[in-house]
Amino acid sequence: MNRRTRWGWLGLLLLAALLGFFGVWPLVSVLGAALSAGPAELLRSELQVALLETLGLAIGVTILAVPLGAALAFVVERTDTFVGGESVGVTTLLTLPLAIPPYLLGMAWALLGNGKSGVLNRLSEAPIIDLYGRDGMILTLTTAAYPLAFLSVQAALQRADPSLEEAARVAGGRPLVVLRTVTLPLLRPALAASAGMIFVFTAAAFGVPYLLGTPADPPVLVLTTRIFREVSLGGELAKSRAAIASLLLLSVAGLVQLGLGLWARRHSVIQVGGKASRPSPFRTGRARGPLRGLVYTFLALGVVLPIGTITYTSFLASFGELDRLTFQQWREVLSREETWRAFGNATLLAVSAGALVAALGFLLARSAQRSQPGRALAAIAELPYAVPGTVLAIGLLLSFSQEVRLILAERITFVLALPGTLGLLWVAYGVKHLALGIRTSQAALRQLHPSLEESARVAGAGPVRAVTDVVLPLARPAVVASFVIVALPCLSELTMSVLLFGAGTETAGTLLFELQSYANPPAASVIATMTVVVAIAGDLGLKAWARRAQGARP
Repeated sequence: MNRRTRWGWLGLLLLAALLGFFGVWPLVSVLGAALSAGPAELLRSELQVALLETLGLAIGVTILAVPLGAALAFVVERTDTFVGGESVGVTTLLTLPLAIPPYLLGMAWALLGNGKSGVLNRLSEAPIIDLYGRDGMILTLTTAAYPLAFLSVQAALQRADPSLEEAARVAGGRPLVVLRTVTLPLLRPALAASAGMIFVFTAAAFGVPYLLGTPADPPVLVLTTRIFREVSLGGELAKSRAAIASLLLLSVAGLVQLGLGLWARRHSVIQVGGKASRPSPFRTGRARGPLRGLVYTFLALGVVLPIGTITYTSFLASFGELDRLTFQQWREVLSREETWRAFGNATLLAVSAGALVAALGFLLARSAQRSQPGRALAAIAELPYAVPGTVLAIGLLLSFSQEVRLILAERITFVLALPGTLGLLWVAYGVKHLALGIRTSQAALRQLHPSLEESARVAGAGPVRAVTDVVLPLARPAVVASFVIVALPCLSELTMSVLLFGAGTETAGTLLFELQSYANPPAASVIATMTVVVAIAGDLGLKAWARRAQGARP
């Protein structure tokens, strides 16, 4: 074994140790803490109620969001309702909620639909809507989750063999018959995948259930808000109860994903031919105008109205005076030291976590391409991404609640003190999103022919230089994309941050959470507006960059 091979194996072992320590051990800690609490804690009525509320919420959102997203995808992709640039613009608006943290959407709907002081209710003589409780939680999370189904079904429609639908039309099939007998069977795997993603997304949601469920009368507590309440109480018993709730949440998410995955494989349809051309769209005729109106109305109510409400509220002197606009709240919020500290921490964490994921994701994707141990290591690194953020945060709290000391040769001592530090948040962000860096780089590496690297080796370049001079420049767009994909959600992350942050380590998400919790809607709206602007700008910038990169390919 030469020196380079030894260094390569040492690198893999070091990565395996780090991933095991920061990625696997926290999940083992959750399991251990849950089992140590005993079966009596599992039978507590509060926990059973929270489990039932979580299942009801996740099922309700899935039932609404999957058909909604699928219908919108079909209208955009398979009909003549929108054509050319308008289709691209509508797609961008329909997927915009993915760039906005769900908590901000919940905050917007709380401002609109508060049963006592909501904007909509104050504009009418009598209250017309109250979004606090189960119905409001389902409505808000549906508007946040439907883009997952939209993108999944849209991609499936783009991949589908158009000759199958064309043959059904030629045989005399009416549009609805073709849709039911040909198109829907082709979409079953995509529908099942989107249902699994939306179910897990809803079950793991914290911000919206906390904002709309906790203040309800009576309060509606799901597993994530129950976990937050237990952690807030403190103490070993509370941590054990939080671990039990986390284990239940993880079990529910895993079982649903497994079941839907098996169903999708059993009902998948094999397409003999590949997609050779874009199918001719369904002619909507006189229904084209009403369909356009419905889609634009949905965009106005589901996307523009919530964002506009947050922005408008940020210019109110107080929430009690809807007609008095001022920059007072902006001046006050921007003059506070904690605001700049929170955004500075959030930016530092987002940039560093994005860089970590981009670099480590490329290395793991590269090792997975070349060896079986590398593939196993990449699979381990992807595991935390399938775990709800609340569960991972509880695992990190249990694993690193105290200093970790490592003594080498009885002389050198390493001390790892993570509780309440930016380091713990950085670890959480990196471990949670590492799968995105791996998958993005793997997709790019699969498109590179091995002869490119072989040519560099023949020309005299060593393994490292062949990668840095040939492979990395060609994979750079994917590496940069993984950085942006991770940095954007980390900039406003709330679910893990609210459980892990400490004094002086506030982030934009936790600051927004505190302002909204302490009943200061205008000040919270200032932070929310700043976050939305950054998120939308980053999302649109990434999409524009991706289109330019796609157009530049030979």
